[in-house]
Amino acid sequence: DVGELVRELRRVMAPHTAERLRERPGNTLKDFTHAAQPLGVSHLLVLSQARKSANLRIARLPAGPTLAFRAKSFELTRAVRARQRRPYESAAAYATAPLVVLNN
Repeated sequence: DVGELVRELRRVMAPHTAERLRERPGNTLKDFTHAAQPLGVSHLLVLSQARKSANLRIARLPAGPTLAFRAKSFELTRAVRARQRRPYESAAAYATAPLVVLNN
């Protein structure tokens, strides 16, 4: 379910995410981009559900490039932990923001 994936992604990206943000059917992407500018938001991650896949769009605000990805399948954290012999859970793991290192 993409809703659970959104919750897990918000947990991983904490503390730099709106964990309690509630989307409504009447909200449009334009509403979020207008609200993001005064808050100093630099990137927007949009997850959507298609028939056979999930789509992820990463947009740089206010007018930057947008990357689009299609995921044919994904595993949630609880499914990965169920397959591990000794699952590791630490509250400190989510205390700091994620770090991405790209070479070349």
